[in-house]
Amino acid sequence: MGEPTPQPLKSLASAVEKVIGQIVQSLPAGVATLEVKRDSSGNTAGFVLAPNRPSAARIHIDVDEQARIAFLAIGRGAVYEVPSDGHRYSDLSQLDELRALCLAAVRGEFRETVTFKGDEVVGGRGYARVASEEVGDLWRRVFTNPLRFSKKRSFEYEPYH
Repeated sequence: MGEPTPQPLKSLASAVEKVIGQIVQSLPAGVATLEVKRDSSGNTAGFVLAPNRPSAARIHIDVDEQARIAFLAIGRGAVYEVPSDGHRYSDLSQLDELRALCLAAVRGEFRETVTFKGDEVVGGRGYARVASEEVGDLWRRVFTNPLRFSKKRSFEYEPYH
């Protein structure tokens, strides 16, 4: 008997699509729309979960297949980078951590502070409830126009339904 044939790694984009699809299926019909985008190289894919309620947070996920990283943008300016082994914001695996962050937005357990220069988003700090913890991440653009004043604005979001 020969050795078992190794199975190819499941693509991260396919796994993320399954997770986001499960979230969409758990919602009542008409609450949100899902848009799936793939580039021709197959190295990146994007998913946008747009709630029909304007006061709920939009979810955008970009997947980098080569780096096996999922970049999650929630609301207007919060960005989360979920590495291949997860465990960045919680003790969960990558897909479970991604699911937990998305579900926090869907449940309305997400808020953020966004920094603007004019209409341009130049920074953000998100706060999502994962399990019993509030987890967040901060980013800001390093190079911006020093002659323009920045303004911070806080947003709290409602559940999808």
